[in-house]
Amino acid sequence: KHISDNINNFDCLGRYKFKKSTQTKGSSWELYKSSFGQTLLNDLLPIVENETGLDLYPTYSFFRMYQKDSMLLSHKDRKSCEYSVTLNLGNIGGKKWPIYIENLAGKDNNYDLNPGDMIIYRGTILNHWRNENPNDEYYQLFLHYVNQNGNFRNLINDRLKYTKPKPKRI
Repeated sequence: KHISDNINNFDCLGRYKFKKSTQTKGSSWELYKSSFGQTLLNDLLPIVENETGLDLYPTYSFFRMYQKDSMLLSHKDRKSCEYSVTLNLGNIGGKKWPIYIENLAGKDNNYDLNPGDMIIYRGTILNHWRNENPNDEYYQLFLHYVNQNGNFRNLINDRLKYTKPKPKRI
């Protein structure tokens, strides 16, 4: 059974209401700061700090489910995404779907991630995108951090105003 058939009951995310993404082309669904995502945001912090060599504050997590043929348009992230992690949670279809990241010299690099793989990049300064998704569904978790000694340190826990989703009664 596809997750999209029953999107609001995804096991560890099911108490939240998914929203249709407005940041992609095609059909995708997303969750801001789910308990699942926030747990991984904090649990993976030591790894991200080790890889970047920086002391970081967690800002927020973001889960997205992309459906077939959806695309992530080229963009740079907002300030609370100074250091971004893209974590592949799996897919239905079994096909690779690379993320493209433009380096500081303007060269496009693509990265194929297997389920469980993650990549760390500077989301606020590097354009990144994905072309059309060849899978029926693709599950992605984004984890965002800021430098404790940087210009965006005041964005710890993401100061963006948002409405916490109400738990769904099952």
